[in-house]
Amino acid sequence: QDGGEDINEMETEENARKGTISSARFNLLSTMVGGGSLSLPMAFQKSGNALMAPLLLLLITALSDFVFRLLITCAPPSVGIGRGNSSYGTITETAFGRRGYVISTVLVFIMCYFGVVAYAVLLRDMLEPISDAIFPSDSRLYRNISMYIVVLLVTPLCSLRTITSLERFGAAGMFSIFILGCCVVFRSVQCNYQHPDGWHTHLRLFPEKPMDVFDALPIIISCYFCHYNVPLAYNDMQNPTKQRVSWWLRSTTWGAAIYYWIIGMAGSMYGVCVASGEVQGNILLDFGENDPLLLVGRLCLAFTLSMAFPLLVIPARDVIWISMCELVNGSARSNVESNELEEPLLDAEEGQDDEENNEIPSASIHDKQPTFRQRQLVAAVFFWLGAALASCVTSIEIVW
Repeated sequence: QDGGEDINEMETEENARKGTISSARFNLLSTMVGGGSLSLPMAFQKSGNALMAPLLLLLITALSDFVFRLLITCAPPSVGIGRGNSSYGTITETAFGRRGYVISTVLVFIMCYFGVVAYAVLLRDMLEPISDAIFPSDSRLYRNISMYIVVLLVTPLCSLRTITSLERFGAAGMFSIFILGCCVVFRSVQCNYQHPDGWHTHLRLFPEKPMDVFDALPIIISCYFCHYNVPLAYNDMQNPTKQRVSWWLRSTTWGAAIYYWIIGMAGSMYGVCVASGEVQGNILLDFGENDPLLLVGRLCLAFTLSMAFPLLVIPARDVIWISMCELVNGSARSNVESNELEEPLLDAEEGQDDEENNEIPSASIHDKQPTFRQRQLVAAVFFWLGAALASCVTSIEIVW
């Protein structure tokens, strides 16, 4: 009896909510703030860095904050200290039925998979100075080897049960992206201070062409792609009261907006120091190749991308696992139905009891947790398939 009580206590402790506001905030920021922020300077410059771009950023931030709150409102209410089981898929299933669940599951899988591919390509580009210094040739093969080494080191993190366990890694990634932003701001301020024409000559209220707004809008929207991780972070949050959840989402969304505005504004102003007068889709490409700050920025971004991989793999891993369980349970139901057709002489009561015993509610499928080995296998296959595709891609523009 004592042994059984110890096991129950261990299971209760394992399933208890361990997340804090800080861990939930870092996990969402690590999903949102990454390589996409390096394209914000171009988006700001195209749409009008002095007025139109900040207004677009303000609008998208407010809409994202509203949508994140809707996801939490639609999630099942928290009961007790046990971890919740809501996900983006279960919320859409409640709202739109089975078809909505299937569509959202496919979309989450596609977003996470191509997110892994894009981040792997960016990681390979950021590691280019290191791979060129270590390997004798600067061929893409050796750069892919450098990328695979980092993927191998990060793979164990993708086997963690929840994203809350990644709090410290998320905090380290956010510190790295903060250093990257400081490098961009420093070079922009230095350039504009020394430029003879003055910094105000590169301010634009509106875009030169209306279509430039439609080019900039998707870049700004993509900086808030973390919807599939909002319910996961909420599931593990301790004492998820309305006030605590509101502060978590508000501080995360608007904190990211402040960072986006600073790097977008400062990066767009660096265009005055570029020969063409326009910054590129990756602001780091506008710095000199021998610039020491460029090397620091590359390394910081490489570390941030590495820490963001698990936040893309874990949601996809869970989606794959649930889909596999549903396929197995669907096959089991088919076997039960075929047995019922072959044995029609069973009692009505006995047949009804068997049907009840063999019925598998959908909630139990979502509650079923994979073992460590199962998590490790599914995550590794998904992660390495994404890295394999990334090794065949020549540039990040193809992925976008």
